[in-house]
Amino acid sequence: MTRSLLILFILWWNFQVNSFVVVNYKQVERRDSKCFAYKTSLLAAPSVRLPLKEDFIGYDEFQPVLQNIADSTDFLQDVVTVSEKQFKCDIPVLNCTVHLEDDDKWSLLIRIDGDSSEKQLQEDFGWVCVKLHEKRDMLEDAGIDCDSLRETVVSHMNDIPPDAGLDASTSAWTPIQAADFNDLAGGNIDKLLKQLDREGYIVIDPTEGDDYCSLETDACQQEMLSDYLEETTEQGDKVRTDRVHFISRNQATKCNIEKQYDLLMGIANHFNNHRTIEEDASNAQQQPVSPASVAKPYTNPRRIQFAEYGSGDFYVAHSDNSLDSDRENDSIRRNFRAYTCILYLNDNNWDVEIDGGALRLYPHTQEYRTPEEAVDASNVKEELYTDDGVPSFVDISPINGRLLIFDSRLVHSVNEVLSSTKVRRALTLWINKPNDSGVSGEKFY
Repeated sequence: MTRSLLILFILWWNFQVNSFVVVNYKQVERRDSKCFAYKTSLLAAPSVRLPLKEDFIGYDEFQPVLQNIADSTDFLQDVVTVSEKQFKCDIPVLNCTVHLEDDDKWSLLIRIDGDSSEKQLQEDFGWVCVKLHEKRDMLEDAGIDCDSLRETVVSHMNDIPPDAGLDASTSAWTPIQAADFNDLAGGNIDKLLKQLDREGYIVIDPTEGDDYCSLETDACQQEMLSDYLEETTEQGDKVRTDRVHFISRNQATKCNIEKQYDLLMGIANHFNNHRTIEEDASNAQQQPVSPASVAKPYTNPRRIQFAEYGSGDFYVAHSDNSLDSDRENDSIRRNFRAYTCILYLNDNNWDVEIDGGALRLYPHTQEYRTPEEAVDASNVKEELYTDDGVPSFVDISPINGRLLIFDSRLVHSVNEVLSSTKVRRALTLWINKPNDSGVSGEKFY
């Protein structure tokens, strides 16, 4: 009896021990599985690693830097310290959270998470990197290498498909606004439009004696616009050095320039209703992309660019819609831009001889594959005019209230601003002509 009880006890004990081992093995397996899944999710989530330089200020001092970045933009909310080397910040507009944390490899890991699809998260991460890259000076000063951040931004920008724009009829001028534009054009819009077809550009200067029609701005309006500036383009300091911001109608109203904003936005609709253009054979074969139509081929951008050039700033020769040199089809363009409309907002006594900042436009350069070829062909260093009497280039002074409209394919540049006291400002709107030609979008390097 005692022996039987002893055997039963041993069997029972072995069962309990084995069960305990199995249970704990499964617990460990589950724990490891969760750990592996977490690590895998980190690797799968959009992320970029930024190396820390030798002069990295340390994470204690890095938190205030992050907060300053968040405070300088509406894009990010307050920074939350998760741990000694881990921070996070919500991004309401994208409904996601960005995490900045040490990854034990002497680098800062930036990643995001949210409830969106994998594709949407990847796109959102690109915009997060764009906003952080705008503040790269603050990150670099903290001892963080931003080269990888720029590579991510370039990749993101190159993946953005071209925007067909908005229906231009939604920004149609009122009868009073149409009359204002007619007054600005000297009462002969048709003549100016024929000049635009023939020469590729027109210049409309402020009218004298009628303040209501004038597009001039004062110093207060100009400075309010400058308060919005927080962005630099992703084209690099060797290409352009100005600062830009794409303003909305509400922002224009706050700066008291809604009249200028509305007039620019109404030009595309006016072109749709009044222009008759002789299309070349390649364009005639292309079908419009919604919201454009055969009858109304032009569309508006979503916002208008405000750009500011200070002392020493410039923009090298370029085209707003160049031929795509990466494509086999020689006729495919980079984007849908058809016409560039620039309204200057500068000092009334701007003198390009003293202050610099002229826009240099190269007429009849639509078909050159590179800006360099166009500039070389113009012989600008030797002759002012080409053999057929067409100017090799035209320097357009950015005087206050002047409106310049030109074919977006034309090569042009912004000469260096020489003045140390004046600021060169301009509003730029691109009228789009979306079609099915195979446009892939701008390329960033």
